[in-house]
Amino acid sequence: MIPLAQIAEPPAPMRASMDEQKLNDLAGDIRLRGILLNLLVVPAGDGYEIIDGHRRFLAARMVGLAEVPCMVHERNEALNAGAMLVANILREDVTAAEEGWYFLELVERHHWTEEALCQTLGRSADYIAERIALVRKDPEVAGANAERKIEYSVARELLRVNRHTAALILKCAPAEVSEEQERVIVEHRHYLLRLAIEGGAHARQVRSWVEQWKQTFVPAGAPGGDGTAPASMGSPAESPFTCVVCRMSHDPHNMKPVYVHFWELDLFIRACRESAEAARGA
Repeated sequence: MIPLAQIAEPPAPMRASMDEQKLNDLAGDIRLRGILLNLLVVPAGDGYEIIDGHRRFLAARMVGLAEVPCMVHERNEALNAGAMLVANILREDVTAAEEGWYFLELVERHHWTEEALCQTLGRSADYIAERIALVRKDPEVAGANAERKIEYSVARELLRVNRHTAALILKCAPAEVSEEQERVIVEHRHYLLRLAIEGGAHARQVRSWVEQWKQTFVPAGAPGGDGTAPASMGSPAESPFTCVVCRMSHDPHNMKPVYVHFWELDLFIRACRESAEAARGA
């Protein structure tokens, strides 16, 4: 049993945020039954540092416990990082972004190899590489995932709006995509991110947005372009979608994709507008 005053929180906890309600529920359970699973700690200065059990520590402090049950391990940076990883990684409340940040820390700070990560976790190289790519490619998208604002599947779709996809569309090398084009691409990705958060969009819907972007992406100066960017690549404050009925672009997060054969598109739009006008007249 170690006094809480002698225990320090982990300097780099795996979870970027904690659900307050779940933490309160855990505190209530500890108040009734006590701590059923020991914390894992290592010596640190005159006290100890948490390797596993951060939430239990916080909940115990909320309840007002003076001491908590702990298992004390010898300090070994690499092994301790691995222990924290295994203790947290299989829990459902750890996001892909949180995994990615922690994988990146192990690689950069502790010099873990991809092979070591795969062996420790029992995960594929693709699983690890995808999560590291998530946090490296766009911190804003990764942050939204870490804060539980979007699912990982949505984040993956958003990251398809990138320089490499644009290069395929323009039939050029990624290095030939200009800085201005790259800026517009990032702005559009963040615009779609905001739409996804506001509307609670799922991956399939975001995929349709990305496909629309791919079909209309002809930025200024691009080969075959008319020298101007299309509306969908304009200011992030503007919507890339227009309702076929009211012809307005407000509330884009409430719009839904509609599928129709291109040769019937004019007929479909005309019928929708006539029906809307008749409804308004009634």
